[in-house]
Amino acid sequence: MEFSFAPDDDRPDEIRNYIFFDNSETKWEKVYAYWWGGKPFNIVTRDVYFNEWPGFEMEKIEGTDIWRIEAPLGVTGIIFNTGVTDQEVRDGKEAYQTSDLKYSTDNTGMMYKIDVSKKPEPGTGKDDATKFKYSEGEWTEYKP
Repeated sequence: MEFSFAPDDDRPDEIRNYIFFDNSETKWEKVYAYWWGGKPFNIVTRDVYFNEWPGFEMEKIEGTDIWRIEAPLGVTGIIFNTGVTDQEVRDGKEAYQTSDLKYSTDNTGMMYKIDVSKKPEPGTGKDDATKFKYSEGEWTEYKP
């Protein structure tokens, strides 16, 4: 099904209908996307899809360390993370994530990359002491 939020967007569907995460420096085993705000819906199927923490597992693009997921529309924030649940963090398992990122339809076809030159900040309480947040990074246009 061909659909784009911006009808004049001439990028291929496999770019314009997705968001991407560059895992080449973080080297997370898996990458998840968690979003919130508004009424999230799938850009292709138009189905409403909410997610609970840690969100949806993203798909690794074969032969790369780039991960993708169908772009959610109607949301206002997103976090990329390692897929570790809150209970696993309370049990002492390490978890990594971005800080809360602003999100809009402008992010479709874009890739987020964490700035690993800045160390992640550990949680502040006993229940999140093993959860580390990266507060720096940037969105760039995805170009395979």
